[in-house]
This record gives sequence, C-alpha cells and structure tokens, in this order.
Amino acid sequence: MNSDESVIGEEREYQKWREALGEQGALVSRRYFLETAAGAAILAGFPSHNPAAESKGEVPRRLLGRTGEKISAIGIGGYHLGKPELQEPESIRITRTAIDNGINFLDNCWDYNGGESEIRMGKALQDGYRQRAFLMTKIDGRDKKSAARQIEESLGRLQTDHIDLLQFHEVIRMNDPDRVFESGPIRTQTGQCSVHISVPERI
Repeated sequence: MNSDESVIGEEREYQKWREALGEQGALVSRRYFLETAAGAAILAGFPSHNPAAESKGEVPRRLLGRTGEKISAIGIGGYHLGKPELQEPESIRITRTAIDNGINFLDNCWDYNGGESEIRMGKALQDGYRQRAFLMTKIDGRDKKSAARQIEESLGRLQTDHIDLLQFHEVIRMNDPDRVFESGPIRTQTGQCSVHISVPERI
C-alpha cells in the first residue's frame, strides 16, 4: 500500500468513527483520532495480559502495582468534562455511563478548567457512584502549605473524604522533585480524611 492509499484509508476510518459518535464525534479532531488509534495499536502488542481470560464485553482490569487495587485498563480523563462547550448534565452522564459500563479509573486535576472539572466529577460521583470508582487527581503545589490547601479544595469539589491516588502535576523541571519533598510529609484533615504524602517506595 502506497502513502496515498494509506492516507485515504485513515480518512475513511476517521469519518466512520465520527459518524458513529454522532454529535460528540464532531468535537474530535483528526489528529486526536490518529494519536488514539496509534496508541491502541501499540498497547495491543504488549504481552502484559491474557485477553482470552477476560469475558467478552467487559473492560479489562489491571492490578495497580503492589497496591492490590484493580483498575480498568482505560479511564475517564477529567479535563474535557469541565470545558465550557460541554454542558454539566452531559459531563455527569459521560462519567456515570463509563462507570456503569465497567470503567472505574477516573483522572482529574486541581487546576483543570479552574476547578470546574473536579466539581462536575464530584456531582457525578454522588448516588453511590463514588464507591464504584478509583479516583485520582493531581495538585500543583510545590510546598507543604500550597499542597495541603489544594488537597482540601479538591476533596471539597469532588465531594469525597478520600482520594485513592494523588499525583503531583507537571513534574517537568529538574528541581521539581526536590521542591515537592524538601519540606517533609504533607498532612491535611478534612472530616474523617487524613492524607499523608511522603517519598513513596516503588509500587
């Protein structure tokens, strides 16, 4: 197959994908589609699991390191849920539909859309959905005071007393790890929630 035929084939698949998604498909760029398709092809080549052992129609689960937690192989990213062009009821519907269909890993961040992404996800996790989800969010604070404040805000927006996995967002500078941990453990109290963050062992 020459390069022209390959491009035509990709374009046809992209158009089919957009049509299948309806209105939501119109919001997906061709670049995003190609990147997602390429990533799926790469992941399919990893011998890290046995597809034959999984029931047809179920979302595969993976052990998260040595934590004992089983999380879905794909998750719901929180950034797009808080975008202005997406109405809040639709954000809630997307999140709950994902959980109802076996996706339990939810990603978010303290600064996504000025906090709106966490607020909407928090609303979606009411009515028993929080108990069915593995909730991850991220903070930007690089010192004890700002990190503790952002954790408190995230807990409030997400309407939960605990976060299953917390990450430091955008650790992109050489001195970021030192800045994060130089002031020692971070502890915060919100209701029955106690968060202790320190340098972890490998999971």
